[in-house]
Amino acid sequence: MSRIEKAAWDAYYDVNLFFAKVIIPQLHDGDSIWIHDYHLMLLPQFLREGTRQSGVEVKIGFFLHTPFPSSEVYRILPMRKQILTGLLHCDLVGFHTTSYARHFLNSCSEILETPTCAGYVQFHEASVTVDAFPIGIQPERFAETLQKGNVQDRIRMLSQRYQGARLIVSVDRLDYIKGVPQKLRALETFLSRYPEWVGKLVLMQVAVPTREDVREYQSLQTEVNELVGRLNGNYGSIEFSPVNFLYSSLDFEEIVALYAVSDVCLVSSTRDVLSEFAGAAEVLDGSIIFNPWDIDESVDAIHIALTMGEKERAENYKRLEEYVMRNTSANWGKRFTDCLKKA
Repeated sequence: MSRIEKAAWDAYYDVNLFFAKVIIPQLHDGDSIWIHDYHLMLLPQFLREGTRQSGVEVKIGFFLHTPFPSSEVYRILPMRKQILTGLLHCDLVGFHTTSYARHFLNSCSEILETPTCAGYVQFHEASVTVDAFPIGIQPERFAETLQKGNVQDRIRMLSQRYQGARLIVSVDRLDYIKGVPQKLRALETFLSRYPEWVGKLVLMQVAVPTREDVREYQSLQTEVNELVGRLNGNYGSIEFSPVNFLYSSLDFEEIVALYAVSDVCLVSSTRDVLSEFAGAAEVLDGSIIFNPWDIDESVDAIHIALTMGEKERAENYKRLEEYVMRNTSANWGKRFTDCLKKA
């Protein structure tokens, strides 16, 4: 571990310990603690050790909001054992998908050599439950917002603006894992391969700024700007641009209006039409799955989405809608907390 890595790890350790010192005095027998995301992967161990000393019995759950890598990738981390050990002081460890949960179980088995089986890790005297909890949204919020007068006005305005063109919408943080450059290169290849779509297709790319002070992210922004400029220069005109690029956050009402007028939602996450590396790809039956690193596959996915018949489009939409309505964020939270009580 380099000096810089050690300093970063020491800071991470100290922050997790600080959280534990604040939380432990507030705990009582029977309390449940739900810890979220990679920032606090050591916290379960600190909490468990602290509550044992104070004689307090609590339930500890952890949910990771980001992908968990395969054991082959994870094992390169210098602090791999400490992180796994920290999480195994939980009663329940949750992930977005069964693939991420399986990666975690394999890492525990191969790196810590702990006994594992489907959905469980045996750690010392405890059995730690490991499961997938696909996170949802609040569909009723979208439906209610869609009915607002100002949103309907915005929908009419956007529909008029993009009249005669098919609209692809993408909303991403401008982050390396979101695959924005891959998406733009795929669109460039698509327009080259299918010139009949030039002037009839628009990508509305919303790129939410993130980590603007980091040099690597500044380079990413420069790369994206160059790709957008090249696309619009080669395939656009004074009256028409194939890419509308907005480097900004949008309020929720604007997002709803934009989704409402779109023909295709394109997700090209390189780790996270739907990229096969997006967590939602594993559960959203009815979407078109593709590998964003494979330009030909990405181009084919865009073409399928744009040329799909109305009957198939309606059937796919129905399956997706049923899943979203059934697996809301409220149901996700209830399922996790119910499992934590039983763990």
